[in-house]
Amino acid sequence: MGAHQNRRLFPQHFLEERLPAWEEFRSVPVGDLLEEMRRLWEAERSELETANEAQTEDRWIQPVLRLLGFGWTVQADVPLPDGRRQPDYALFTSESDRQAAAGSEGLARYEHAAAVADAKRFGRPLDRSRVAGELSESPVAQIITYITITRRPWGILTNGRHWRLYSAAGDLVEGAHYEVDLVELLEGGTEDEFRLFAVLFSAAAMRRDADGLSLLDRVLAEGTANQVAVGERLQEQVFEAVPLIAQGLLGQEDRDREHLDLAFGGALVFLYRLLFCLHAEARRMLPLDNPHYADYSLQKLKVELAADIGRGRQFSPESDNLYNDLRALFRIVDRGDPGLDVNEYDGGLFSAAEHPYFEGRTVSDALLAPALDRLFRVGGETVDYADLSVRDLGTIYEHLLAYRLGVEGDHLVLEQTAELRHRSGSYFTPQQIVDLIVERTLDPLLKAISDSIRADGIEGEAALDRYLGLCVLDPATGSAHFLVLGQLPHSASCRHRPGLCRDRRGRGDPSEGGGTVRVRRGPQPPCVGAGQARPVALDCAARPAADFH
Repeated sequence: MGAHQNRRLFPQHFLEERLPAWEEFRSVPVGDLLEEMRRLWEAERSELETANEAQTEDRWIQPVLRLLGFGWTVQADVPLPDGRRQPDYALFTSESDRQAAAGSEGLARYEHAAAVADAKRFGRPLDRSRVAGELSESPVAQIITYITITRRPWGILTNGRHWRLYSAAGDLVEGAHYEVDLVELLEGGTEDEFRLFAVLFSAAAMRRDADGLSLLDRVLAEGTANQVAVGERLQEQVFEAVPLIAQGLLGQEDRDREHLDLAFGGALVFLYRLLFCLHAEARRMLPLDNPHYADYSLQKLKVELAADIGRGRQFSPESDNLYNDLRALFRIVDRGDPGLDVNEYDGGLFSAAEHPYFEGRTVSDALLAPALDRLFRVGGETVDYADLSVRDLGTIYEHLLAYRLGVEGDHLVLEQTAELRHRSGSYFTPQQIVDLIVERTLDPLLKAISDSIRADGIEGEAALDRYLGLCVLDPATGSAHFLVLGQLPHSASCRHRPGLCRDRRGRGDPSEGGGTVRVRRGPQPPCVGAGQARPVALDCAARPAADFH
């Protein structure tokens, strides 16, 4: 979408196809606002290139906020686990709300605010830490923390040029946001392109109606409803794909319980290798922009398979070309390939040594082609895995744990029994409960650690060691929702020294040196315990979920 980058906050199809048809979106007059912002930009652009943060706010960010209809208060303290911090702005949609907050202190000053906002110097990279002395700060971590602590529904992060919209109801763990390059819009964008910024970032879009809902609330709800529908349909198709994969892996072996259970476990590993690659390609964690990798990618396979099915191609039960192509891709991901710009993934999911069941096995094209198509498309439309979170994929996995393979005639099917669910402990916790449990357990512990650090007057490595002494145990890991989400507040509290954010090889935060690591983990407690009902859970859900974060 050019100047617009939707990072999983809204489903892309909804933004492109459905939102433009809404009367309350189409009817907003934006022509005068566009011209006024263009005049402002022409007047200030020469000074902004060298402006510091305060100058950027004074000459550009505050005038833009005013044109968008906001009132604000600046730098109201909020208590955080590592001390009091100050979001740059509490944003209000009316003067009465701003005045109502004026006499309050701490978090009470944000109760009438529609959003919090944080501003950086013009053009400063928003995804990199700035190292200054003993402090390493991430703008993304800051705005997520401010939204979480103040409990405001929306957050805006901007460096003047790029404007990002975050939602408390979005996936903050994954940093979901919607970004606009405002300068690109002002210098060459059309009125229709500008409308998305003018509406979605406006005070009017955050103002609640008599039902307590804002336009943004409804946009997010409608988009999420469509996303849930796609996710539910995808889950149904995953359930259809697994028996096809298992049937190929099982080959001519006996259909007794032992062999069926082994084939089911193998099919889950194969499935999550596919889902991992689909997810990583959609997030550009695998380099689709490298033409040499693209030749081996699932993206290429998706296009070719859809065309083959569309023309009625017959897939042979004697050929396993598709399986061999995928096996090559999985080796590339497991071992890495510098020529394709692929880093080695050592999480275990793709390891041949850790999954000897696949040795000497294959899946025919006749079985694998329809299985893959069920993962690639829903209702004839390609699934955008960038719109699906790791949580969505984890939920599919948790549901699968309640099933086992059964036999119907010549075919394998999934079957569920209450006894199986009870014996395996295959239950899952709704995401709202996960959020609440993590918040109410980790936040007080981290605050207590911060208080003890300040009281004892320690800093540097000693302070870090005290943070990292916190042990976290999830006795029934499932898809690792608790452990992954638990990294967010812990990582936010470990920002005392540069280099604390490590990649999966123990190297320093690439953002500090401008490098790139495709799969990266933030700091986490050295004692993270994970138990699960089935051994395959760790490789299929917990490890990949942690690596995506």
